[in-house]
Amino acid sequence: MIGNESQSTQWFTFVNDVAREIKKTHPDKKIRTLAYAGHQGLPTNLKLEDNVVVYVCITANRTCYSSLLDRELDLMRRWHEAYPKNYLAMWLYNTFPLEIANNGNFK
Repeated sequence: MIGNESQSTQWFTFVNDVAREIKKTHPDKKIRTLAYAGHQGLPTNLKLEDNVVVYVCITANRTCYSSLLDRELDLMRRWHEAYPKNYLAMWLYNTFPLEIANNGNFK
């Protein structure tokens, strides 16, 4: 499994609390956050506020194809199924391509 549901629930509970407060004074504004590392998994027993935008961090795009990409794309599908009304996007790491190539001995 990617991420930790317990940590995700804790993180997104906090994000929801902030989003709820922001909505009171700025109903047209969105809260953006990453689904990253320990809180990349789906939160449990939580309905995200409609003004929460989630960027799912995809790390597999930096290397040659691996099953990690399949798992990360599956995670995005599960996020979309769980929260179809929330804006969902990918956070891609396009940094350090030469470093990745050199470390992986890619040409």
